[in-house]
Amino acid sequence: MFLFYQQKNYKWHKNLTEGRKIRILRQLITHMDKETHVANLIALAKADGVLHAHELIFIQGIALRMGVDGQAFQRIVKYPDIVPQRIPESESDRIRQLGEMLALMHIDFNADKEELAFVERVGVRLGFTNTQVHKLVEFLQSNMLPSDNATLKNIVNS
Repeated sequence: MFLFYQQKNYKWHKNLTEGRKIRILRQLITHMDKETHVANLIALAKADGVLHAHELIFIQGIALRMGVDGQAFQRIVKYPDIVPQRIPESESDRIRQLGEMLALMHIDFNADKEELAFVERVGVRLGFTNTQVHKLVEFLQSNMLPSDNATLKNIVNS
């Protein structure tokens, strides 16, 4: 994808300033981060073998809030495995993503082993340890999900 912006044979490419090229690449990366998160949520919802309507509605709400359009959302639901996996650069985005995954896992008040294993794998990919992910899961089993990243961060780092 980045090669596309480096090729010299595109007429519009020559007219772009270096700053504009960087902004375009950042927008693409941000969009890829959003699609990765939605794809992870879809994969988590399907981990128990069934994508329930209430899970899909929850994920769609997150996708809309992040600015993922309906056509992209439908593509991700249908083909979540083709979305490239990206790790967000900011810690707050990684914590938010993990928190939303945990909320989805507990939306039906039943966290399956497959769902927990998936969250652990993604949590480690996001830079958390299994212990940190387990702390959040244990907290959620006895409490409601905190709505702010600061509380999630405190739980992870305790």
